[in-house]
Amino acid sequence: MSRNILDWPILVLSLAALGAFGWWWVYTGPQSADKLEQRLGTQVEAALASENLDWASVEMDGQTARLSGEAPTRSARAAALEAVRTAAGDGGPLHGGVTTVTDEQTLADPIAPYVIAADRIEGSLRLSGHVPSRAAKADLIDLASGLDLGEVNADDLLFADGAPTEDWSAAMALGLRELAKLEEGRVELTDTRLLLIGRTGSDTVRAAVLSEMADGLDGFTTDAEIAGFDRWTAIKDGDLMTLEGAVPTETDRETLLALTNRLFPGEVQDSMVVDGEAFANWTDGIQLAMPQFINFQSGRLGFTGENYRVEGEARESVLDFLREDLARLRGNYGVIFQAEPVDAVVPELEGLDFASDAGVSCDLAFDRILSASTIEFRTGSSQISRDSGGVLDKVLVVARKCADARLDIVGHTDDQGARSANITLSRNRAQAVANYLISKGLPTERLSVSGLGPDQPLNTANTPEARRQNRRIEINVVSEEE
Repeated sequence: MSRNILDWPILVLSLAALGAFGWWWVYTGPQSADKLEQRLGTQVEAALASENLDWASVEMDGQTARLSGEAPTRSARAAALEAVRTAAGDGGPLHGGVTTVTDEQTLADPIAPYVIAADRIEGSLRLSGHVPSRAAKADLIDLASGLDLGEVNADDLLFADGAPTEDWSAAMALGLRELAKLEEGRVELTDTRLLLIGRTGSDTVRAAVLSEMADGLDGFTTDAEIAGFDRWTAIKDGDLMTLEGAVPTETDRETLLALTNRLFPGEVQDSMVVDGEAFANWTDGIQLAMPQFINFQSGRLGFTGENYRVEGEARESVLDFLREDLARLRGNYGVIFQAEPVDAVVPELEGLDFASDAGVSCDLAFDRILSASTIEFRTGSSQISRDSGGVLDKVLVVARKCADARLDIVGHTDDQGARSANITLSRNRAQAVANYLISKGLPTERLSVSGLGPDQPLNTANTPEARRQNRRIEINVVSEEE
């Protein structure tokens, strides 16, 4: 076959153009190594972000991805691998996707205790805690959305392994179904304990919810605390105490107002109205609770018609004394106690450096507290006086701060009476203080007690003031050598 003389130059030019295109494709085109790696990195990061896998990070080496980070669950780890592998479609030199994923992810430790919670407040539902997978989160949101619980917010629902049983979703379904019957409340699953707390204005609904929760679920412990709405409430907010709600009689209103004005040093606002159903002796519980309730930082003391309800924050001794007082209630009224302890303010800690010299700082802290205020006892007894609640709260703060220290609690008495009896009394008083700390969670092995009776007086004068100073408790940090 004859060729035109121009065919050869055209063929040469075509081959040259093809070679140039190949060079451009490999070194500067969209599939060049540098641009391909950059494009894949952008696509992979976008894929991880779209799946909310923000804990994962990727480094690209050509078409090979190195995936790292601490995955919260096994399913999350698998999801990250899949997101990176498919971020740019099929792999291979022609398709230009990720060809290899090197998995360097680690797996977070399972959560313990494992908590899943739902709070229903003001027409919305907030889910929080942990679930084991994306599918589990979606199922829980779908369940809640179908129960007329209001707008569902799951922003605080995170992923973690450690769910105690595969049936956890059945337990949450029970809790959410019962929560949907209440005006407001909280359902909380902690490992295998399901707790429902809430309020309803219907005694019929309350009885039905309590019955369903009492029936329980195999493999789980179920508890419920369902209160009615308060008919009467005392609200403490700093230096203001507000009394509001309905009272049956003018006498009840005057009794509660006079009680609060007598006990509370701040402003008392009376918003009560005389317009309510009569309840026998209902003010008795208020009169028992108010002397300690005034010491709350903030809170609510209410009466529902069936129960007294206590909410808020207070020092540990205040809560202890309030529980003791309410235990003296007589009659058919119950108590719903939902108050939380808070640490006492301890100005005696100012200037102490527990981080650099814990032993010396702990000793100084106990000395400052117990020099400024004495732990008092009933005369001739080892029963701690309620007047010492504030001192005990401060001692507790320091004891917890000095978590690794061994403490020796020493009792002293004055010189009145037989020495042998005072030795015994002083040791019993030291043991009472130790028992209080143990009841608050301090390990028994960290504490020792001794009683020195009248043998080490601070003041040798024969006066009532000197004897008062000599009756005391000391707490000393024991060094490892002792």
